[in-house]
Amino acid sequence: MRAIDRWRALQPRQQRLTCAAAIVVATAGMLLRVAGVQRVLRYAARPVTGSAIGDHEIGDRIAAIERAGRYVPGATCLATSLALAWILRGRGVPAEIRVGVKTVDGFSAHAWVENEGKALTPATDAGGTFTVVVSS
Repeated sequence: MRAIDRWRALQPRQQRLTCAAAIVVATAGMLLRVAGVQRVLRYAARPVTGSAIGDHEIGDRIAAIERAGRYVPGATCLATSLALAWILRGRGVPAEIRVGVKTVDGFSAHAWVENEGKALTPATDAGGTFTVVVSS
């Protein structure tokens, strides 16, 4: 199925969430380049605001970020994790960004989002788990 067909199959609410997510992902990617990782991670750790949303709405926002992340240039795992954390924290969900590394068969790094110790985005890959080195 072509990308445009997948887009047309989405409900209007899903399309709106994906457009909003794309803007936040693109902003996160740009801020990472301009302001640097440490400054952006400090900003991402701002206090949680708003009343908490339900699990279904959290899932909708995760799906929107994942959809947007496939098409936004520069949408690394760190940029999409930042975007998701910003969106969730703005909706009253305590979301923490984790950055991990592993050195098995070379060096690799990965970023993901957790809520109350539970990974909301994949925290592992086919090669195993990552050791957390940064948490915000």
